Amino acid sequence: MALADILPYEQVTVLDIDNGARFETYAIEGEAGQVCLNGAAARLVSPGDKVILITYADYERDELATYVPRVVHVDRRNRVIDEPSARLEAELTLTEPA
Repeated sequence: MALADILPYEQVTVLDIDNGARFETYAIEGEAGQVCLNGAAARLVSPGDKVILITYADYERDELATYVPRVVHVDRRNRVIDEPSARLEAELTLTEPA
């Protein structure tokens, strides 16, 4: 979460690439490489689905001149494959809880 600049309990939007689901929830720290959904959100995504996590913030116009989105790309096992960059999306693969 630190690499993606996501804070514990921060609101996130989850986009499921495999089934088209889109919903909001909040982030909770887990084990490294694990993306796990709990509660009602868990019914919207299946283990193995590719998801995109998005966070939002308010910025002043002058702050946007130098703003670069932080994006983390991972492989199928959620291991980082490149550092945060200005790309517009990061894919994470949902894993089952331990």
